[in-house]
Order: sequence, then structure tokens, then C-alpha cells
Amino acid sequence: MRELAQRARPFAEKDLAELREFARKELDLSELHSWDTSYASEKLPSSAMRSPSRRETVLPRDAVLPACSVWSRRCTVCGSQGRGAGLA
Repeated sequence: MRELAQRARPFAEKDLAELREFARKELDLSELHSWDTSYASEKLPSSAMRSPSRRETVLPRDAVLPACSVWSRRCTVCGSQGRGAGLA
């Protein structure tokens, strides 16, 4: 998971920079605060940041699916054994 996060970080930083630029130019927000990000993201044209090819570059299927499987098993173990169980 850490490796996936390290690989995704540059893309996330680029997306945030694009969102800040959009908010500054189109929404007249001089600074994008954390409470503004949802609003600005919804106003951002969907083609700019949500294209399938861009997601595939950031999140390769062969890396994501095994991680989701592990996460799912851990959640199942937590739910069946009580709060906090199974998290290692």
C-alpha cells in the first residue's frame, strides 16, 4: 500500500494544483481552503480530472485489486471478532 501511495502522490499533487488554478481563475477564489475543495471539484469540468485513462495511470488494476482483497478480509475479520480485532 505504501508503494501505491508513493506512486500516486505526484498525480494527486498535480490534480490539486489544477484544482487550485481552476478555483482561482473560474471561481474567483484567491486561495483554495480544505472546505472549498468539494465545491471546486464539483464545478471542475469532469473531463479535466476524471477521465478513465488518468485513473488507470494512477491506480493500476493489478496493484489495486489485491490490496482491496486484503482490506476486505481485514474488515470482515474486524466485524466478526469485534472492534479493533484483526488489525495488524
